[in-house]
Amino acid sequence: MTTFPIFALILFFSLFCNLAYVNAQEEFIPDELIIKLEEGVNPVDIEGELAEEGLAIMDSISELNLYVIKVPTEELQNLQNSLSLDPNFEYVEKNFIYRASVNPNGQFSISRLI
Repeated sequence: MTTFPIFALILFFSLFCNLAYVNAQEEFIPDELIIKLEEGVNPVDIEGELAEEGLAIMDSISELNLYVIKVPTEELQNLQNSLSLDPNFEYVEKNFIYRASVNPNGQFSISRLI
């Protein structure tokens, strides 16, 4: 009966170590920012404003008002900070890269379906 608490403690500890490791490594695309427009803002107007600053929209999910813009790598942080002050944007974030931290091998994994 004493093995269960030890196992639970080890499992609990390993989960938080993994989360800390993942959060410690911020991977992002160094020349891209993601912007979300405030409700009611016209994307055409924003595209013009960005073009005046030498920035271009590369991709979008217009249904969600999300746009990926290309920025000079060396100006990424400065542009993120300055664009965050624009009232037309709900938020401005780096284009983070997310990865799965475990391999699926449970009862719902693909290998069991084949």
